[in-house]
Amino acid sequence: MGFQYKNLFTRRVLAMLAVVVVGGLIFSSYTIYNLVINTEKTMSSYIPQGHYPKYPKLNLKNKTRQQIAEIMRGEYLVKVGDCIACHTTPAKGSKAFSGGLAFQTPFGVLYSPNITPDKETGIGKWNDADFIRAVHDGISPESYYYYPAFPYLYFNQITTPDVMAIKAYLDSVPAVNKKKPENNMMFPFNW
Repeated sequence: MGFQYKNLFTRRVLAMLAVVVVGGLIFSSYTIYNLVINTEKTMSSYIPQGHYPKYPKLNLKNKTRQQIAEIMRGEYLVKVGDCIACHTTPAKGSKAFSGGLAFQTPFGVLYSPNITPDKETGIGKWNDADFIRAVHDGISPESYYYYPAFPYLYFNQITTPDVMAIKAYLDSVPAVNKKKPENNMMFPFNW
């Protein structure tokens, strides 16, 4: 009886080990395949194209001196944070802050969002609380979490008045109607 028990136990252990090994091989193949495909999709974002976006002219019409001072402070903070680098593609003709820059990660490709005041594809419908929550907590107005490629873990140290100055600046740049490509994340990060 004892011999049969050990034999049955050994068979189960070997069967479970085989399942783990086969599962690991499938997952590894899937991961490598996705890395290759996603790298090909993002190569154009990393190839120097000689185009560096310019900061846009601001819409300061009908603004008070106090509002203009807030916008100028926001412009300074946006430039210090180099927001344009992540939220603008290097393609010639690309508009500042219109998003779409691809970020290759080990888990797939993420695309930066449009942060212009466009009401359809940007942050034009966001209220102050939405913007603060996104910057400090990494949570969208629709209550989904941003991937940590967006450095909200560090941005939560920005004071609320500074976040509001950044929003005042971004609300003053020209709106660009440009939808970002869908993120291309591999399982289980794509759910």
